Amino acid sequence: MNERQVNILETLSTEKKIEVKQLAALADVSEVTIRKDLEILENQGLLKREHGYAVANGEDNINYRLAFGYPQKFEIAQKALKYIEPNETVIIESGSTCTLLALEIAKRDQNNTIITNSTFIARYLKDYPTTKVILLAGQYQGKSEAVVGPLIRESIKNFHTDKIFVGADGIHETFGVAGSNYERTEAAKMMRENASNVFVLSQSYKLDQKSNYHLFSLDDIQYFITDDQISEDERHALQQHDIVVD
Repeated sequence: MNERQVNILETLSTEKKIEVKQLAALADVSEVTIRKDLEILENQGLLKREHGYAVANGEDNINYRLAFGYPQKFEIAQKALKYIEPNETVIIESGSTCTLLALEIAKRDQNNTIITNSTFIARYLKDYPTTKVILLAGQYQGKSEAVVGPLIRESIKNFHTDKIFVGADGIHETFGVAGSNYERTEAAKMMRENASNVFVLSQSYKLDQKSNYHLFSLDDIQYFITDDQISEDERHALQQHDIVVD
């Protein structure tokens, strides 16, 4: 993804809907060039095109969450990638940053296996045959393109991995790591039961924020992977819980 396309996503994260000619003016390129960018981004599911406009996806849509804060999420995914060995099997839950990590794993082409509750990840990786995707059973949640519910525990009990990668909507000293959707949070808890080390992938602005549903206490996680905007005080506070901060 080039810098111009990243800027389009950043603009849409605040504007929600913007004319093609405005995007062309902002980027100082032709409308033809912007339309080509929009076609690429639409094919990746990151936005919609509508009668001369670029339009953001709905906020609970995984495509919207993937596009929002894309540069930081991509940075986090790149950092997390270095912890995964060739041929390793990992569990990845259905968050947007986790989706970018799954794509980076597949692009690296090192025969990894991904166990996930995300139908979006399974669909996203369909053109990467050397990366095996094991999709857990459960109730389908349409907007998030994930499966949830108690069947996840039944389907994952046959697996155990060293690492699980999860996203977060809030990280707080007392409330811990939390999510904004109850069913997806419960799914992540069940998946965590079959992994030794928890990697939380999150943008730093979510630190010191509470979200609706408790996921893990800070003492339950081993790694926190974030962007370069984390402060030294925030880093130190997490390290007090023996968390590796990257």
